Amino acid sequence: MKLLYIVNQLHGTTGQERIIAIKTDYFIRNYGYNIVVVALDEVDSKPFFDINHAVKKIDLPKGKRLFWMVFQK
Repeated sequence: MKLLYIVNQLHGTTGQERIIAIKTDYFIRNYGYNIVVVALDEVDSKPFFDINHAVKKIDLPKGKRLFWMVFQK
């Protein structure tokens, strides 16, 4: 199964970032999902919470077309 998460950011310290880190790790470890996280308004920032190494993270700076960036890689 493939999952795509679209979030505002991953470098913050709030609940959203923590939940994404926990959920993606769970789905990868228990079900072998392929997961892509698109972080809006970020450029090469490191997530505050540890993200499973199997998660593909795409940083999408302001002004870029979301679907062009996701499907190009």
